[in-house]
Amino acid sequence: MSAMDNTTVLNSMAADVSTIPHSVQTSVDVSPLKGSRLFLDIYAGTGYPLAEAMLQHECTCFLVDMLLDAKLDFLDSAVSGPHLRICTSGMASYGAAAPHYGEYNQLTLGEGSPPALRTPPLLDGLPNLHPKDLEKVQNSHTLMARSVLCLGVNFAVDGHCHFEQPTKSMAWLEPFVRRFIKFCAFFLVNFPACSSNRDWYKSWLIACTYPAMKSLGSQCPHPAGIHANIAGAKTAEGVCKSRATAEYPVEMCQVIAGFIAPLCSPSQRQLLDLDTVRTYIPIKQLNELPMSYEVGNGFFSEPDWRRPLRSAPDCLHELRRQWVQMILADGVVNTSHAFFASDDVQPSFTDHDIQLFKQSVSDFIQEHDMIHDWSTHLDQHMHLEILAALSQILDDKDSTLFPMLRERAPTGLDNDIPSLGCFPTAIDKTVNSIPLSIPQTHWPSAESDSTTTRELVLQAFGTDGIFQYQGSLEAAHAEFSTKLAISRLGLATSDNRSPRLVVASSIYGVPSRCHIPERATHMGSVILTYIHFLLWWSHTGFIYVDDFFFLFPKKVAWIMTCIYCIFARALNLPNSWRKTEFSLRVQWSGWQFHITAEYINLPTNKIDELSEYISSMLRFFQTPQQS
Repeated sequence: MSAMDNTTVLNSMAADVSTIPHSVQTSVDVSPLKGSRLFLDIYAGTGYPLAEAMLQHECTCFLVDMLLDAKLDFLDSAVSGPHLRICTSGMASYGAAAPHYGEYNQLTLGEGSPPALRTPPLLDGLPNLHPKDLEKVQNSHTLMARSVLCLGVNFAVDGHCHFEQPTKSMAWLEPFVRRFIKFCAFFLVNFPACSSNRDWYKSWLIACTYPAMKSLGSQCPHPAGIHANIAGAKTAEGVCKSRATAEYPVEMCQVIAGFIAPLCSPSQRQLLDLDTVRTYIPIKQLNELPMSYEVGNGFFSEPDWRRPLRSAPDCLHELRRQWVQMILADGVVNTSHAFFASDDVQPSFTDHDIQLFKQSVSDFIQEHDMIHDWSTHLDQHMHLEILAALSQILDDKDSTLFPMLRERAPTGLDNDIPSLGCFPTAIDKTVNSIPLSIPQTHWPSAESDSTTTRELVLQAFGTDGIFQYQGSLEAAHAEFSTKLAISRLGLATSDNRSPRLVVASSIYGVPSRCHIPERATHMGSVILTYIHFLLWWSHTGFIYVDDFFFLFPKKVAWIMTCIYCIFARALNLPNSWRKTEFSLRVQWSGWQFHITAEYINLPTNKIDELSEYISSMLRFFQTPQQS
């Protein structure tokens, strides 16, 4: 994210902070903010009493509340997204969140109260709610969830935080709140109103990450019924008395601020606006670690094109120029839009569309005095000869890959993979004494649903190089002798994907007998390198085994996406189109990537699954091998 021009803040040095409306913006020198750590107050309240107490300790504060600025609506992703990025940046040394508990208020369950919209067993809303009431339930959930998410990522980047609700708020029952307590906010601190000299039958409960805060907790020492019960009570003017308890007592805020203020950098005692805070989000400089020095395609490839003295020429410039013109002229972007918004098997480019792009590749190869050969092998659908031609154009130092693939990919079982000198040397771990073997059964997932498994196997024949062996097991033994090994088959199912076949990651006895002289995901890294050169514009590309992940600049993201999709379709590259996503939040290799907020997390279902495995191992002396 580049720096912004707006450098306006609220300067609280010259006047009492409580007298300055939030809408007033005063230009000040913000250069001292570099490296400062802030106090973040989400749902600070109109009087922001906790931030006021922090300001008294010379802290810099950033407040988030629609009551202070109508533009700070946390239901708007355009608002909550930047705030989440501030939390992931590490700028906030302490974050506090006290979302309005409205529909989570258990007082709505009592007599004489407005009809409740949710109950403890039905946190997602009562059945048959009016659409407007259901929207209230959903909005209150979103506000709570986004607040807790901001606190969670702030804690993950070495900040402290707390989440506050009335002790009897139903928000404490939400799974995401309980997860936050379990993994982040281990300390629950109770503040009875009477400890702040308030004669109210009320208490505030804070779930916090900072151990020192636990010393502040207490229970009301007075007999039951001695404090004024303001639940449902109103003043003579008809105003609910509970409104007076919406903001923390000053005494309570002063005590909390005394504990957490040392965590924040002392500054000029300022209130900042969103634009100013975003301006000072740390930006990694080109010469800062970490840096990448080796990419998957070997020592001679250059992973970080921002580095000085980069020597790789733009060999595919003319091909890219033609493709961009064709993409913009032929409605290809709209086709890609439609694909990512649907459940189509693959992008619906017409054969005519693809043929035009293939012809441009043929012309490009001919211009380099080479023959364009679009033939394919029976068991290998990629256009290897086209990739081999591009390899020569790009002056790829690996000259052995495509000759090997023309003869079918070697396994290393006969030490038939040559050393290229392009990759790090691998340690030889071959153990010839381990025999190849044949399992007697498949994985239970495949055995338990044999009908679906058989259907998927029949569908797989003839695709992706999968063919049915025409013969019996005895015939296979006779043909392959001691080089026959068979893997176990499994059936993978999930809530959001169709059933699919999976094969054991290691065929019995094979990995221990295969000699691979160098470390690399060879073919995948070659394809990634060629895509890098074809895209060329600023981007980031990753590969894990055979899965790609790209980040594109927003203004040209769709064009670059089209370039990748057309390249994959034209050259018949193996691509799991059903798994392909285009979004600001994607799941890749089991992790969720939040692009604009710049953080990564494990999905909750993965965490629950891992927790179950760990619990299983702790319960028994012996556990299933899968655990």
